[in-house]
Order: sequence, then C-alpha cells, then structure tokens
Amino acid sequence: MAKATFSLCENGTRDMDEGYSWLRLMIDSSFASRLLVDREGAVVFANRAAETLFGYSPGELVGKPVDVIFKSPKDRNLAVPRRYFPGRRIVGDDEEIKGRTKQGDELTLRVGTSRIETDAASYLSVTIFDITKYKQTELELLFRGSQLEEAKRRVSKFAYLATHDLRDRLRMIASCCDAVTTALAQGDAKAAANAGEIALDSASRAERLVGALMEYSLEASAILNLEFIHLRSEIDLIIAKLAQQGDASVKIANNVPVDLTIKADRNQFMRLVGNLIERSMAVARRPAAPQINISAVLNKEHNRIRLAIGGRDVGKDGPSASLQTLSQIPSEAGLAAVKSICEQNGWTVKIETLPDHGAGFQVDIPLNQPLAAMH
Repeated sequence: MAKATFSLCENGTRDMDEGYSWLRLMIDSSFASRLLVDREGAVVFANRAAETLFGYSPGELVGKPVDVIFKSPKDRNLAVPRRYFPGRRIVGDDEEIKGRTKQGDELTLRVGTSRIETDAASYLSVTIFDITKYKQTELELLFRGSQLEEAKRRVSKFAYLATHDLRDRLRMIASCCDAVTTALAQGDAKAAANAGEIALDSASRAERLVGALMEYSLEASAILNLEFIHLRSEIDLIIAKLAQQGDASVKIANNVPVDLTIKADRNQFMRLVGNLIERSMAVARRPAAPQINISAVLNKEHNRIRLAIGGRDVGKDGPSASLQTLSQIPSEAGLAAVKSICEQNGWTVKIETLPDHGAGFQVDIPLNQPLAAMH
C-alpha cells in the first residue's frame, strides 16, 4: 500500500493529495478539538479548536509528534497507543489522562479515537475533550459528600455522648429534691436550703448545657471553615465574653505567646477553650483571689502546639504522670462537646486534677506543616 504524499500550504499546514481533502474537511469542521495522526504518530492536521486548546498558533502542531500534547509517555500511550491504531474507543473516564499546553499548563482529557483507512495510508482521528473543570467539580462534590457523611456520624456520636452529661445533671436535681423532702420532714431548714441551692445550680448548668448542645449540634453538622487564627487574641476574646457572664472572683491569666498561630475552625476553637475554662472555674475551690492560668508552647520537634488551661503552666513536655485522656475517665458534665470537637479536629485533650488548683486541661494540637511561629 502506497503512502499518501503531502505538500506544505501557505499557512504551514500539510495538504493531502487530491482525493483525500475530505479528511482535512472532516477534522476542520468539527466543533470539538480534533487531530489527524499518521502511523508514525505525527500530527498531519489539527483544527483551530485543538490549536487553541493547547496554545499553538495555526499550523504549528502539524508535523510534531502527538506526544507534545500529553504530560507523559504513559498518558500518550493510554490515549494513542504507539504500536497499533485501535478501533473506535473513548478513554479518560476510568484512567485519568493528563495533557499539557505549549505553556506547560496541565489539562485533564477525555480522548476518542477512530481509525481511518484510505487506499494510500492509515490515519487516526483523535478527538479531545478538556474535562479539567468537570474533574475538579467531581472531586469537590466527592469531598463535600464525604464531609457530610462525616458530619452525620459526628452528630450521631455527639448526641450519644451528650445524653450522659445531661443525665448527670438531671440525676443531681432529682437527688437534691429527695434531700429537700427528707430535710423538711425532719425540720432541718438549713439542710433543705442547701439542697435547694445545689438543685438550682444543677438546673442552671443543665440549661446552659442544653443551649450549648443545640448550638453545637448545628455547628458540628457544618463543614469546617479552616483559617489562620492567633491563639492569644482569640483567648482574650473568650475571656472577655466569660467575664460578662461569669464569676469575677476567679481571675484568668492569658500567658499564651503573642505570635502563636494555628489553622483551625475559629468557632470550634473558641467553643473548646471556653468550655474548658468554664469547667476549670466550676470545680475550682481556691483561697482568696483564685486564678486560672492559660499557657501554650510550640514543640517544633514534634510539630505540635500544647495548650494548657488551669492547673500548672505547660512546659515543652508538660506534666504527664497525673494526666488522663477523656476517653479513660467517665463522661462528665460539659465534656461531651470537648470530646466531639477534639475528635473532629484531630486534637487530643487530657485532664488533670490538682490539690487546691481545681481541674487542669491540656490540649495537643498537631500541625500538618509549620503553621505556628513563636518569637
């Protein structure tokens, strides 16, 4: 079988022998990006759509190996095999094919090929679809779907944990009511008043817990909004908010370094720290002018931040012998939200009970990259 001969036109394209111009017409009239490739893998003709897609001038692709429009030999062989001309097929759905423009930009392609036999030679019509944006959208949808599934799982688990915290408060209220009834029957007004105060305090905490649970259940089902936050500034805001509604007799000292920064969801972080401060304040039984210390340190060797709330200031390694993770201790009121937040963000929290210092908490925040800085 003789091979077709070509001549160069004024515009730089290769013109076929008379009788085969219909091949060029077929390529040129396509709305899609289309090439005509010969047995040697050289581009015989490219329509304007293909030239525009890959960033080439008119006629510039002609004569070049088809390899130039693919990122790697593997991508080229998946789309246009070297050793044979396949029949009609479309590839790029199951196995991703990467292309490249003249400027070096990467594209994701779907490639259709169709063999064309003439009396003179064999050619391959190569139709190319740019599916870069489609693939990006597909990945985003898959990511969003996985986040929603994870959010559903977190909310379900969080609801289970929260029932334990609320049940503790309800049991306390019921117990105090029994104590009030018994004290009144015995004529002990002082004991009845004391039990009534405890019941009121437990009811107040249960009310705050329910409000926090309702708010957090909505937040836990949302997608995390990660951003850079400065620990000291955010903790100052938390302390100011607590001061408006808390016990002014308990002082809170923010000893976190000024330039310590993490990437996290701001609302999640603020809720976690606020919850731990309130918990530390609630169990504090201290002499005059009690104080809750908040400190933090960046451990560059292990690429993590350790945040301490209440108890003793944290050093590079911090106290460890008396610390317990929350999963090792019974569920306590106010800690279900803490457990859920830490689990969602990949953090760990430990609790330490210290004589005359109330409860201390230590939160380890791993960093995927050096996002923190201390000066």
